[in-house]
Amino acid sequence: MLFLYNTLTYPIKNIQGDFMKKFIKHISLWKCHSSKKVRFNLMSRIIILIFMISIFPILLLISTIIQNTSSNLKRDITNTAIQINDITSSTLATLLEHESSVLTVLSNDTSLLNYEDSPKAKKFTTNKLKYIVDESPFISGISLKAEDQEESFSYPDNTQGKLTSKDLDGTYFYKLAKKNKKTAVSAPYFDSLSKELVITITSPILNNSNEFLGAINLDISMGTFSEYLNSALEKYKGHFPLESMIYLSNGNILASTAGEAINTKLVLLPGGYHIVNTHDEEFSASFKDIPYYFYRGQTINQLNFITYIAEDKINSLVVDMLQPLVLSITIIFMISLIIGLIYTTRFLKPLQYIVHTLTKLKANDLNIHIDTSKIKTKDLLEIALATNELTHHLSTSIHDLKKTSGSLLKDASAVDQVSTQCNHYATATLNAINEIKAGAKEQITQVTDAIASISTLHSQCENGDTIKEQLNEHSTYVISYVQQGLQTSKDLTLAINTQRDKLYELRIKVKDLGEKSSQIASILITLQAISRKINLLAFNASIEATRAGQQGNGFSVIAQEMQQLADTALSFTQNIQTIVEDNIASVSYVSNNMKQVILAEQATENVLGEVQKQFDSIEGATTLVEQSIKAVNDILTSVSLTKDVIHVDMQTIFHIAEKIINLTHSSEDYGNIEFATLQELLSTSESLTQSSQYLEEQIGQYTV
Repeated sequence: MLFLYNTLTYPIKNIQGDFMKKFIKHISLWKCHSSKKVRFNLMSRIIILIFMISIFPILLLISTIIQNTSSNLKRDITNTAIQINDITSSTLATLLEHESSVLTVLSNDTSLLNYEDSPKAKKFTTNKLKYIVDESPFISGISLKAEDQEESFSYPDNTQGKLTSKDLDGTYFYKLAKKNKKTAVSAPYFDSLSKELVITITSPILNNSNEFLGAINLDISMGTFSEYLNSALEKYKGHFPLESMIYLSNGNILASTAGEAINTKLVLLPGGYHIVNTHDEEFSASFKDIPYYFYRGQTINQLNFITYIAEDKINSLVVDMLQPLVLSITIIFMISLIIGLIYTTRFLKPLQYIVHTLTKLKANDLNIHIDTSKIKTKDLLEIALATNELTHHLSTSIHDLKKTSGSLLKDASAVDQVSTQCNHYATATLNAINEIKAGAKEQITQVTDAIASISTLHSQCENGDTIKEQLNEHSTYVISYVQQGLQTSKDLTLAINTQRDKLYELRIKVKDLGEKSSQIASILITLQAISRKINLLAFNASIEATRAGQQGNGFSVIAQEMQQLADTALSFTQNIQTIVEDNIASVSYVSNNMKQVILAEQATENVLGEVQKQFDSIEGATTLVEQSIKAVNDILTSVSLTKDVIHVDMQTIFHIAEKIINLTHSSEDYGNIEFATLQELLSTSESLTQSSQYLEEQIGQYTV
């Protein structure tokens, strides 16, 4: 039992002791075995686990009980020791107070000083002193001396020297009583007459006038008091092996309940005799390699009382108290362990069936089923039923995944074909946009040339004004100027015809641009339909991935990417459709303005025809020059107005052409984005095909 106590308490007291070294050694050996990858079967693991779960609370309980028992025992010992010290000190204080009161009563009897008057008086004094000494076991003697007497009187006789004038101590006590005229208690000292340790109480004898008549001393034997304390200690200490000692303030030990004191001088103890004045309840120290516990003592009249006990005696008490309890706990633990092992063995057999089934399931073998008729435990039966249901669901999910993977392969192939076709459409769209862009640039060049021609026409009109003025001033030169005007009208007619041809070509280009914009719109509608279909396929794929569980996570990510790409493509096609619709509206506007320009040119051409006829008439009839000049003036005014209209229309056409170029730039950018989106969609369809093939391979690993 002592071994068990030391085993459980020693690691707590000294964690670096031999116990921890052995424990670390066992841990090291266990690590060495673990490094060799030693594997235990399930039953062994559970048995070891149950043993560890059972043993550690028991050990913890025993250790806690030991610690609590040890703490409670030490606390009881401390309280008992402090109580003994308090009782000892209070007993001495009570004794000194009682004997001082007795001595005070004696000092009030002045008849005691008549011991030299007659034999009768001496006998009276002797009998009275004898009665007081015999009544108290602690009083060793009483002596008195009158101021007018040379010799002192005492009982018994060995105390008489203290009050003689030749005795130093006696002179001291007598003079002390004479000087202070009050009771005084001496410190313990060794009496050379009685050969023992005593405490002397001195009291003066005074008359009614408070005059000093003499002194009386009472000696208390410390040896007798120590014997009394030893007997009282046996009563108060109970079953605790406590020891007490009395020592002087100089460190000398006066008495001890032990056979021999732990040291000749307690002053050699760390802290010395000052321990009696400390506030600590206990402290420890070792003597001759034996540890002791000392408990707070008391000091009365320079006498120090302290109680102590050896540490090994405390440990023996703890072992004696714990032996029945630890034995009972050990028996209960062994019985519980045996019952637990029996129950565990019955519990593990059906558990092995379940583990065997799960091992097959880990090997992708779904052709398994647990026979629940052999399982009697409710919890294990529920686990077995859940395992069978899980296997059934897995088998069903694998079948569904096989069907889904085949459908996904077909859908991925269809998406691939549609993506390729859309890629061709996007390439054709970009080429058409580039052609429209080139045509618009060419139209701007033609419009610029037309504006230059109109500027030339403007100059010619200004020249016509000059000719008119010259005709007014110089009619002699009318014919020559008329011929020049005729030639100018012919040139203007030629320029207008040239401009008209260019406008016809521009109108054809604008018409082609409108038709191609309509084609782009139809292509965008097709792309939107494809994007919606891809979005629907991605939604179906995400549903199948959710059914597939953990194995469909990668497929779910691909479905999400397809859905995001489909949404992006749909957004891009809607933006491009908006731009194309704006482009068609602009083309329609340009076409209408060009019709008005052509009508204006036709009117101008008709006017120029009239001008030419007039010039022909002028050549045949010079007499009509004045009228012709006026007609020319009107014609030039009409031409100037027509020229301004044509100039404004050409500026409008120029701005429209610039807007067309900007629209073609935007269309080209969106076309590039759409082309990149289609490329990404094509890449996604390839990834979808690869993921579907990978899913097909993974599903093929399961045995259904």
